[in-house]
Parts: sequence; C-alpha cells; structure tokens
Amino acid sequence: MASRLDDKSSSEISLGELDNRLRGFGSWLLARSPIWILGFGFFIVLMKTGIRTSLLGIEKNYLPIIQLFPDYHSYVSASIGPISFGHLLGVNTAIEWLLVCAAVLGACLTTVYFLLRKTDRAIAAAAALFFVSISALSTQFIWLGSYDCFVLFGLSLWALAKGRALWIIGALVAASSNPEQMLVGSLALILVTLAPPLNGFRTKAYALLGSSLAMMFFVTLWMSRSEIQESRLTLLTENLKTSILQFVRDLPYNVWGWYGVVWLLVLVTLVLSRSWRIRILLLIGMVVVPALATIVTLDGVRVFAMVSMPIALVLVVFISRRVTSDSANSQRYVGLYAVVFLITPAAVSAWSSLGTPLAMRLLSWLPG
Repeated sequence: MASRLDDKSSSEISLGELDNRLRGFGSWLLARSPIWILGFGFFIVLMKTGIRTSLLGIEKNYLPIIQLFPDYHSYVSASIGPISFGHLLGVNTAIEWLLVCAAVLGACLTTVYFLLRKTDRAIAAAAALFFVSISALSTQFIWLGSYDCFVLFGLSLWALAKGRALWIIGALVAASSNPEQMLVGSLALILVTLAPPLNGFRTKAYALLGSSLAMMFFVTLWMSRSEIQESRLTLLTENLKTSILQFVRDLPYNVWGWYGVVWLLVLVTLVLSRSWRIRILLLIGMVVVPALATIVTLDGVRVFAMVSMPIALVLVVFISRRVTSDSANSQRYVGLYAVVFLITPAAVSAWSSLGTPLAMRLLSWLPG
C-alpha cells in the first residue's frame, strides 16, 4: 500500500515538475525579442523542410510569362503582381527569380518584426512564435520560386499592420499574387468573422474580398482580350478526378499538414467560443471551405496553406493579444506550443511529402 502511495506521489510530482518546466519555458520565450523568435523559428522550419525548387519548372512556367509581360499567356499570368514585379526588375534567369523570391521572404520577416516591435513584449513574442509555425511558411521552402512568397508578404502586412493604408496595400499585394485563392480565403474568413470572438477582423476580411474581386475582374478582362483562355478555374475540371484520389490516399497526412501546429490555435478559438452553433460556423470557415478548395486541386496542402492563410494569420493576432507575461495559463500554453512546434513535422506541402521532425534531421547528421 505504501509503495502505491509513493508511486502516486512520484507521478504527481513528475506532472507538477513538467508543468513548472512548461511554464518556465513559456515565461522565458515571452521575455524574448520577436526578432530572436522569428530568426530562430525560421531556421527551425528550414531545418524541417529543407529547400526544394525546380529551375526547369521556373524556366518553363515563370520566365516566359515574366519576359513577355504584359501579354497574357497562361494561368500564371493571373499572378500579375509577382509577374509584373519580375518584369520590372528585368529577371532573365531562374537563379535571378529565386533570388527575388528569397528577398521577398526576407522582406516579409523584416516587415513582421517592425510591425511587432512596438507591441507589448509578451504579445509580440507570442505572435512571432505563432507566425513562424503557420503551414504557409513551411510550404515556401518546398515551392521556392513560386508566387506564394508574395502572398505571404502581402497577407502579413494586411494582418499585422494597424494603419488602414498599410493593410489595404497588403490586401492588394496578396490579391494580385493569387486572386483565386484569396477570393476563396476571404470568403472563408468572412464566415469566421461572423463568430463573436472574431468580429473585429470583419473589416479586413471585406477589404481582402474587395481586392480579390477587383483583381479577378481585371484578370478576366485581360484574358478575354487575348487568344489564350486559360485560368486556374479551367484547370479544375481537368484535374478533378486525380485530385480527389490523391486526397483520399493521403488523408492522414493532410489532416496534420493543413494547419500543422496552428491546430492548437484553432482549438483555443473553438474553446473560447460560447456555443456549438458558433463553433460549427468556425469549423466551416476554418476547415471545410479551405478543404474543399484543396480536394479539387493538385497541389495538396500547399493550396490549403495559401487559402487558409488569412484565417491562420487572424488567429495569430487574435490569440497573441490574449497572452500576458505574468499569466500561468499564457506561460503554459506558449511553452507547450513551442515544444510541439519543435518536435513535430513541418506541414505537408505536396501529397505524401511530410516534413522531417527536427530531432530526426539532427540525428541524420550523426556518423554510422
């Protein structure tokens, strides 16, 4: 009997120690500068995913469109923001385009830091941690050279900027980079902002929707005046069967990869909601709508990451604003979130391409 009591006491002490360690880790993180967390988090994501790109794919799909702009040539032309930017810079090679994309990613992280640096230290640290964990950042490294980095830059400015002019510019940059995805993403976000906890983001949601509709109208008009009638929408019927079969085959990977660690933000948002009706509404906006867009397209979780990015970034802002440095719950949650971020795989970018957990990547460097 005494032995059982001792075992129970030992277990309780272990759980208590674990809680103290989580709180201590969380407290330490909340005292850090956002630039430290952004830099280290960026490195962790890079360690998990590595860098994958296709110079041949860039030469085939991007360079001709950039060089022949303003002529419309394919659905890639609809990403008028990145394409016109590359044309303005005089990009002529795949390496030059990769350097442009890398510079945009760097500018994105720099912008996030400057937007957070005047915020309360704990809120800024939490927001930086949540930001580096979004699945859209992981997919950047596996699809380096695509227009996704421009969407990330625009939406980061849109979500984090407080000045109206800045976040409208961010919405326009994102919408001009992929108007179809931002249209679906903004509609999903509007559903989410119907829930009382997220009402305050509705104006930004409508700004993103308006920007996406304007870009869609412009691109449609532009395409109608060319001899080529190809858009991302025309590709849906061509790839529908293959897309659905791939989704069914890789379902377990997709469930994790859609949001990755941000599932923890989704969970907290659902817990903070007051009724099941609101939770169902949130699930439709946060999961069902992006999932439907993902199931009918070939790029798997990359599509979910991009379509759901407005929602993910809104959750980053929403949850981080509720973090305080002296709250035990905040410390515990941030500590747990950081641990999960460190030990779990990066989000899936394409079908069946799970990122490698950091621990396994480090072990792979050992001899033997």
